[in-house]
Amino acid sequence: MRGPKCKLTVSAEDQLALKRLSRSSNRQEADRARAILWSLEGQTGVMIGAAIGMHADGVRRLRHLFSLGGVDALRARPRTGRPATRGETVLACARVILCEPGQPRWTLPLLGAEIERRCGVRISMAWLSTLLRKASLGVVPEARAPGAKANKRPNARAGG
Repeated sequence: MRGPKCKLTVSAEDQLALKRLSRSSNRQEADRARAILWSLEGQTGVMIGAAIGMHADGVRRLRHLFSLGGVDALRARPRTGRPATRGETVLACARVILCEPGQPRWTLPLLGAEIERRCGVRISMAWLSTLLRKASLGVVPEARAPGAKANKRPNARAGG
């Protein structure tokens, strides 16, 4: 059984703005605009939701937002709250450490300890790895001799 047809009406100017927004580099903005465009073509909320990874209720909410605020209601807004600064502090400290001449080959645990010692910021190895990867700063994940295999924990269920 099909639900009621979408009752949105859009001016030619708004339709052009929606098409422009559907090509946005911000994926969420583009998905919102596509959802409205597809609604205007007669696709159901379930079909649209499946295409963009959203529940039909989310598509219904987007239609409502669009009917109240137009294309501007679909645009991304700046995040609220205090801006994140720990990651920037850690990256700045890591850049200084990694650029110093004559330093040993850094591993994540060694670099994390040095960042904590110099900057007073403790950071998990997973987050440090993510920050370094995003900043294109390479570090060896763990200290191993070249050609050595990683130590694997023995299987507790194995007999012997």
